Amino acid sequence: MTEMAGCRFAREVGICAEQLNKAVVLEHVDSLQGPVMSRKVEVAVHVAAVLPVGREPAHAFIDRTVEAERRLMEAEFRRYAAALEAQARAEDLRHEAGDAKIQKAGEVLDYRLEEMNNFREQINQERAEYLRRDLYDHEHATLAERVKVLEIARGEQSGRAAAYASTVALVVIVAQVVLHFWK
Repeated sequence: MTEMAGCRFAREVGICAEQLNKAVVLEHVDSLQGPVMSRKVEVAVHVAAVLPVGREPAHAFIDRTVEAERRLMEAEFRRYAAALEAQARAEDLRHEAGDAKIQKAGEVLDYRLEEMNNFREQINQERAEYLRRDLYDHEHATLAERVKVLEIARGEQSGRAAAYASTVALVVIVAQVVLHFWK
């Protein structure tokens, strides 16, 4: 590139301006002889601007913003801590109520088990008073045999009584007939 073309290029690109004209830069990038590099620029910095001594810090706005965020976060953390404390109290109350229910259920269960043991003891006492099956069967067979013998004896007695009654009736009838004809 010639010297004249370089000045025209600088004017077109706008090196002196704060922003480069992007369309012009893209148009001329391919015609550059070497890679594009930024220039070294030295900037003068006053020490008082960086290290404030005896006056308000240079970044007072940032410090106030950070302090406001810190206070906001502290308030939010206090709210969360209060909410967690309330939740912990509610959980403690819920656990205490659950423990009381468990204790009451344990007492009820103990009472029921005690009553079941009493019932079992009563059943065992009554079982001792009952006859065993084999003893019952033996006694029942003996009583059945005795009843059978008594029924037979009673039947024989009834038969004899009927025979005696028949005989007496026959004697009375014969006596009546004899007396009727004998007169």
